[in-house]
Amino acid sequence: MAEDQKLESLLSNLQEQIEATQAKLASLQKAYDALAPDGSLRTKYRGIRTWVAIREYLREVGSASLHDIVDALLAGGADLGKYPLRTVKISVSSPHMKKLFKAETVGNDEVVTLLERKDGLRMKARLTK
Repeated sequence: MAEDQKLESLLSNLQEQIEATQAKLASLQKAYDALAPDGSLRTKYRGIRTWVAIREYLREVGSASLHDIVDALLAGGADLGKYPLRTVKISVSSPHMKKLFKAETVGNDEVVTLLERKDGLRMKARLTK
């Protein structure tokens, strides 16, 4: 009988630990879902320079508007600061990046094109008069 009481006590203790662990797991899952609702960790562009993130995104899509670039980079975890649109615009229009990005106004939006092939080689921009 003493052994039966010990066994019941042990089983009861294990059941309490299981319930506490399940409650903690539910809490952690809720926090995870709040940070990554689509199930991804959203870290594609986290921790890399803005111009590198823009280049990687444009390698996938070819060309995109500034707003589309900002949305994609933010969704990928990029840190674009307090003014993300301004940060992206400065990155693509800096004098050093003119050989890598081409920005042109189309309608009311500015579209950025990558002047680099997918294999990493730069394309020669055609000069037109």
